Amino acid sequence: YINISTITEFPESIGFHLSGLKPFPYETLTLKYKILGTKATQTESIPINQYELLDVTIKINTSTSESYIPPGAEIEFWHEIGTTEEIIYSSPKKSFVLTDPRYNWEIISNQNGYIYFHDFDSNSAELILNKATNTYMSMGELLNLQNSKTLRITLYNNWPELKTILPPRSEVQKESLVTEGMSFGDTGVIVLLANRTNLLGVTMHETVHFTFRNAMGTVSWSIPDWLNEGLAEYANTQSDGKYDNILSQAIKNNSLFPITSLTTFPGKPDDVILAYGQSKSIVTFLINFYGTKT
Repeated sequence: YINISTITEFPESIGFHLSGLKPFPYETLTLKYKILGTKATQTESIPINQYELLDVTIKINTSTSESYIPPGAEIEFWHEIGTTEEIIYSSPKKSFVLTDPRYNWEIISNQNGYIYFHDFDSNSAELILNKATNTYMSMGELLNLQNSKTLRITLYNNWPELKTILPPRSEVQKESLVTEGMSFGDTGVIVLLANRTNLLGVTMHETVHFTFRNAMGTVSWSIPDWLNEGLAEYANTQSDGKYDNILSQAIKNNSLFPITSLTTFPGKPDDVILAYGQSKSIVTFLINFYGTKT
């Protein structure tokens, strides 16, 4: 009875257009969708008239920080029909990948995920995906990851491209360390900036955040920053050394942060860099001293 097509107006909204070839003889029609990797399923009740052809568009606002969906996320959708008392039919599930319509994207995939990129060398894109995959596998083993999820990477070429698609009023909009790359939780989406000399290092760093979230589940939000960021930098085998230099200077000046103050990182750029350096040093010590199987 029903056909569903998707409409993308990223980053403002996504839409679902439902149409039918003949009048709809049931009492209820429900559209359901979810972002793959997350647990929540969203539900939209569709108003229907049993004596008219179905022709309805449901528009989902994605322009707020609470409703934001990052580029590269995969969205699954389906519909259910029935009476007011029971569901008679649930359609097969379909999915689509949310992409930024401003660009013509290419995609490379492997057994663990995919990377979207545009106007960028395909060999370099494949290298990024492979680096993320290797980091995911090695850190997953360290964290005793039980269930793997799909890596979904979107690569933007410069900051002007990226800043227009970030969540509104978010900290990631500030031109600081986090804008080199970011991980969007359970969605598996990692967004990266291509014009960074340490791109592969940022790839490894952000992949660890995704892996850590995957391994720890809902309790990951209670993990202190020093452990989360320390693990991410521990896995970054291509660090440019800026953390080490500031850490050495802080040791010399006896100006290190107490570890208890690193539950949440400070806001000043120099303090943030020191916090990263200390966190990496702490995690490296713990792994070297106690081993990876403790």
